[in-house]
Amino acid sequence: MANGYLQQRVRAERAEAALALDATLRTLELSLAEQTRQLEDELPRAARPSARIAQLTGGGKVWRFGYDGKVAALTANTAAPDAVLQRLGLRALGRDLPAGALTFLPSAQTPPGERPLSFVIAGCPHSPCNGIAVGQLKPWPLLRPNWPAHWQASIELKDENGQRYGRFTLGQDKASEGLPLWLGLMAPGLAVAAPLPLNVTRALGQQDLLLEARLAPASFAPASPWLVALPLATLFTAGVLLFLVYRLYRQYRSASRRLEQLEQSYLLMNTSNGTLRERLKKLSASQRDLQTLIDTVQVGVIILDAGHWQIRACNQRAGDLFGCDANDLVGQSGERLFATETDLSICRTLITQGMPVTDRDLSLKRQDDSEFWSLVSMRGLFHNGQPAVAISVVDVSERIAHAELLEAEKKATEHAMQQLQSVQAELVELATLDDLTGIANRRHFMKSATALLDQACRRERALSVLMIDIDHFKQVNDTLGHDAGDAILSQTVTLCQALIRQHDVFGRIGGEEFCLVLPDSDDLTALSIAERIRERVANHPFRANGKTRQVTVSVGLAVWLPGEVPPALAALLKTADEALYRAKAQGRNQVVCARGQRSLDGLRSAPSTSTR
Repeated sequence: MANGYLQQRVRAERAEAALALDATLRTLELSLAEQTRQLEDELPRAARPSARIAQLTGGGKVWRFGYDGKVAALTANTAAPDAVLQRLGLRALGRDLPAGALTFLPSAQTPPGERPLSFVIAGCPHSPCNGIAVGQLKPWPLLRPNWPAHWQASIELKDENGQRYGRFTLGQDKASEGLPLWLGLMAPGLAVAAPLPLNVTRALGQQDLLLEARLAPASFAPASPWLVALPLATLFTAGVLLFLVYRLYRQYRSASRRLEQLEQSYLLMNTSNGTLRERLKKLSASQRDLQTLIDTVQVGVIILDAGHWQIRACNQRAGDLFGCDANDLVGQSGERLFATETDLSICRTLITQGMPVTDRDLSLKRQDDSEFWSLVSMRGLFHNGQPAVAISVVDVSERIAHAELLEAEKKATEHAMQQLQSVQAELVELATLDDLTGIANRRHFMKSATALLDQACRRERALSVLMIDIDHFKQVNDTLGHDAGDAILSQTVTLCQALIRQHDVFGRIGGEEFCLVLPDSDDLTALSIAERIRERVANHPFRANGKTRQVTVSVGLAVWLPGEVPPALAALLKTADEALYRAKAQGRNQVVCARGQRSLDGLRSAPSTSTR
């Protein structure tokens, strides 16, 4: 348990030290860049030792190597350069170096420990230097990072090939302070260095050099078995005492670090005060130019703080879009400009991931909380040296309104088309179906029957026609009324539809007269179907107006067989109609075939003697 706690503590301190190291590298990068710039301004004009040069190099030594072979010190109390710098200076005299530009020199076989950065600056032939300045640069004192205990960063300046230029150290010296008491008690055998140091690199200057920091943490060995056997009371008492001592120790270290930070900050502020004023003037001028550019464009432009999304700057066009003066927008939260939380969340996520927002239709809010549609583009940038977000806004409310109008018209057109199709379907139904029985009317029946007859003649397949008529139907209308007659017609059609095939054509061609066309059916098949229809109708109790009545039908049959002369449909219907009249004359409730055959004796019972 103790070992797991210590490992967790190592991970937490590792993350804390990594954050402190990253912030320190940022500060170190800016500090070295500023030292380099001031040295480039000072050394080409220097002709004799100067306290200013010693201050700019952080206490480093500088020599002038003249083209006449003479070497002179430019810092006070400076002896001759060592052999390494002597070789570097003489080698640099033969190189074509840019005038006034500081160039870092690689260190050959850098020994362990800290090593200043070697540099060379070539002066112009007419300058007092009349040669090159070679020296050693130590970084200005930095704010000491808030390192956790026992963490140390070794920082080197390298190029992309791994050539070293210098080395220095940040953090606590483990060798001098040792391990805290409580770590020794909790985990005897504590190791000194972690197996996997943390590496952080950052580009520096125009030489494409890298600041590489190796963060060396402490790792913990497993606790000894005797730790479990400690008495609970002793462990509790020792833990409380250790906690109090550790708190006092941390407070003391924190106060010491704060004091050192204040001293270093004071020194750095005094050194950079003149430079900051010059940069402030340039920054103010560039800020005015940026504001002029923003005010010139014809779209709304807003600059937000990348951290809190607070509006830093905007043009008057943006103020007009949001219904206020541009100065009233500055200082407000950029989040309130979005009408929906969803759009705000999507935009913040994309910008946080480094992705731009391009031409996105979003709903924004004016100062009076009214909404309007706009075309929004967003991109991350640096404004006054700080991360920021630039937003361009174009009012597209009219385009969106026009698109919504077109969408409404499209829906109205689709609805009208659906109604038209429904009316067309209804008209087709009215034009093809009988409104009482729901089967084909006379016109549609004749058209469909003609097509079946033509197909049968082409394919040379038999085709039969049944002419069906309800017996004594006029008597039903006269005695029971037309409502009862309509009900009997509908029930008769339903009985017939249950016995015919799907591809047969069934239609009403008169008041109580129906016709059925049977493709691929000879006289025997047609007689079988006709007999089933006749029997089903004769045996069915018809109900109309609360009364039950028996109804019969007479059927006339005409057949066309392959090999015969193809007849016209009218002739075939006339033949079936004549057979129907013979069935009526012979007593009704029977099937008569135009070829002279009566209904099949094996498919029907004895003929009914009813005269209805």
